[in-house]
Amino acid sequence: MRKSQVNKSLLSILFGTGIALAAAVCAYFLHIPLYYFAAAFGLSILYFTRRIVDPFLLILFTALLAICTSEIAYFTPILFSLLMLLIPIYVLMRTGKSLTDVLRELGFHGSPMRAFLFAVFSMIPVFLLMLLLSYAASMLGFNDAQKVDEKISLLPFYVLVYAVTLGPIAEEIFFRSFLTRYMNPIFANLLFAFAHFSYGSVYEILGAFGLGIFLYLIYRLSGDLKTAVFAHMFINLGSLIVMYTALRGLL
Repeated sequence: MRKSQVNKSLLSILFGTGIALAAAVCAYFLHIPLYYFAAAFGLSILYFTRRIVDPFLLILFTALLAICTSEIAYFTPILFSLLMLLIPIYVLMRTGKSLTDVLRELGFHGSPMRAFLFAVFSMIPVFLLMLLLSYAASMLGFNDAQKVDEKISLLPFYVLVYAVTLGPIAEEIFFRSFLTRYMNPIFANLLFAFAHFSYGSVYEILGAFGLGIFLYLIYRLSGDLKTAVFAHMFINLGSLIVMYTALRGLL
């Protein structure tokens, strides 16, 4: 497939994801069916970008995501993850690199087993950090982690699977690798922290910032983004296990 066609296809998928996400947000706040926004945004984008996208693929992908978002509860976070995956890949592939080269440039180097073991051993300091943060938050009077527990306990199982699989992959690529190419890691991780504001918890935002810094450090120390991905998966999985154990009175 020619490079220009690859770029058109990637851009069509990227725009389709963005249209579905924008339509979902507007539908939520304005209480108007999502399909109206998806159609209006889609036709507008198609008109202005018809020379740089594949019209059929744009319409197909937008329609598919709009249907999923409308019919499947909690599909919006998956749209965010798709955007976080697609934006870096598209930006780097535009320079003429293959997908393999793009993944290597994003930080995927070395043996998966080495990255896995590095992530396992990194869990000791990260859980000490979480305990310290929890203690400090309690002492200062803003440990409102129960807000997070209440929201997560209502989520369907497939969203929890997403939280320990696709979510960490997309977030590490976007926040720890891609954004840090263009801005200071502190600012990139502040954005990561504020991406968790929907929980309505100060503790969650501060915890996400601390976690983001830690994940960036182990990525830089190991030289392999897979290490941060595995560590992020372990942390999310461990947090879910602790939360559900506590809710059932076993802790």
